[in-house]
Parts: sequence; C-alpha cells; structure tokens
Amino acid sequence: MKLLETKDQLLEWEEYRAYLKLNLKRITREQGFFVSKDPLEFQINGKPWRGYAVLAGPKSDQCVRKLKQDGIRFQTGTCSRQGREIKIGAGDLKDKHLREAEKTFLKLRLGYKLLREGEEPTAPAE
Repeated sequence: MKLLETKDQLLEWEEYRAYLKLNLKRITREQGFFVSKDPLEFQINGKPWRGYAVLAGPKSDQCVRKLKQDGIRFQTGTCSRQGREIKIGAGDLKDKHLREAEKTFLKLRLGYKLLREGEEPTAPAE
C-alpha cells in the first residue's frame, strides 16, 4: 500500500482507515507510534469530526516525514502488537495525546485496543 504523503490523503477517511488497518497488522516488532500534535478536520460520511491523526506500523516513519513537509507535526512514541492489542511506549507522547489516539482508534473502528506501557488488559466479563 502506498504511503500517506499529503494532508489531503490523510484526511481522506476511508483511505486513512484502510492504510492504518493494513499497517497495524504488519507490526512485528517495536515500531514508531505517532499522534498529531494538533487536531485535524476529518469528514466521516459527510459529517465533520475534529480529531488527532494516528500513524503506526512499518511505513509510519516515512509517512511522518512526508506529512511534516505538509505542515503536520507529530508526537512520537513506540508500539508493539500482541494480537488485537497495541501496547504504547511513552516516548514524548503526553497523556492528552494518548487519550486522543484512543478516541481516533474507536472512531476508525479498527478492532484494536490501545494499552499504555505497563497497563494490563482487562479480563473479559463472565
């Protein structure tokens, strides 16, 4: 899959969602996890949503470099994947950016849960 190289490509919700969904599956070791420093205006099914972009996976470093040229800045952390859980290492990510990343993951309906480093998954209800 091609890189997300411009702000317009990133803001194209379905393209962004497909890109992230594929790249999350490709996480095989600790890799970069990026959250935009500022919120962006997305259009989802014709409705506006103001949220923070999240990039992760093997091509995320390249995307971040390209998007930086388009004026989008990112906070940086690390992540690893264990099944359907993405474990986030702190890096320079602030709690606010981790909370916003969780909102974006929910909005994208990716089926992955974000866990902070040291946080244990919740046991399924019986």
